[in-house]
Amino acid sequence: MKTKQKEQIKTQLSRRMKVRMFELDMTMRALSRKCGVPAANIGAYVSRKTMMSADALAAIADGLECSTDWLPGRKEERE
Repeated sequence: MKTKQKEQIKTQLSRRMKVRMFELDMTMRALSRKCGVPAANIGAYVSRKTMMSADALAAIADGLECSTDWLPGRKEERE
């Protein structure tokens, strides 16, 4: 995967995580407790410092009650 494409995906993941946490009135710590992904990792994803694994994507999508296709911007429908 090219660097520019990775950066675009990280940006989209970050934006959509922030939007969904706001909609659910959820903090990063609360999301961490709900999905089992360490809060430090969630912070790194939100700040676009690192790309999440497929396992983390699935867990976070479950925690945010959305699809794994919506978070990185592959689909516009959340469910």
